[in-house]
Amino acid sequence: DAVKFPNIGLNPALGEGSEILEEKNKKNPIYISNILEHDYYVKNGDKDERSGIVVGLAMNSVHYYNEEHGYPREATISNEKMLAEGKKMAQEVLKFMHQKDPATKNLPITFAIYRQAPKASLVPGNFVSYANVEKGSETVEDWKQINEKYYLFPSEQAKTDNKREDLARVSNFKAKLSDYFQGDYTAVIGTGMYRDDELREMKLDIPVQFNGKAEIVGFTQYVAGLVMEYFPNYMKVQVTIKSVERPEAIIIREAKQDEPLVKILD
Repeated sequence: DAVKFPNIGLNPALGEGSEILEEKNKKNPIYISNILEHDYYVKNGDKDERSGIVVGLAMNSVHYYNEEHGYPREATISNEKMLAEGKKMAQEVLKFMHQKDPATKNLPITFAIYRQAPKASLVPGNFVSYANVEKGSETVEDWKQINEKYYLFPSEQAKTDNKREDLARVSNFKAKLSDYFQGDYTAVIGTGMYRDDELREMKLDIPVQFNGKAEIVGFTQYVAGLVMEYFPNYMKVQVTIKSVERPEAIIIREAKQDEPLVKILD
């Protein structure tokens, strides 16, 4: 017999009929994972007044499900389909907000669509589009593209997409670590965030085994110097130095900052 599946919120129901469960999942994937709302307030005398709202729609890039016999399956959701569904859902969310809280009709609301990375991905997802809804408007339109992407360093994808200059920076940084350890040190993993095809933020994880706090302090100071030497100040750089047990130190150099913030963790 055909099983009735309820419609779980904004996502499509699997539907009825004689189709196998796998086909139903492929045709009706779970597009949206979650919704996050941020309310912004301004001080007006002794009161805080809500001045605007930002709503983030986290959309799936892959739909994970189990077929009839319980075996896990997955179906890729194209960027185009994800974006189209996200825009439709934003309109539904706006309508719901206006119904449940009429005061939101007099507030500017920004909707942003975020494409989540697959579970196995080593880099996070990224924002792909946003739209501003002015006070009094009941439609979400005039969507603008967000050109944002993450790369793993080193990786074949970074090579393929011609990120050679940034690959060289990370490679030279690693070479200096090898000098410090007097051997080939290859454990550094970097994640670079690009916006409008320019590297805006680099996060580096350095796993090391230490012999005492003094060694951690000395190595952290050395790495802080390398950050200033190899990464230009138009980008943010964050380095996490880890032992097997836990993070031992964090170095953060904000964009256009002359000196990094160095924190040795207790």
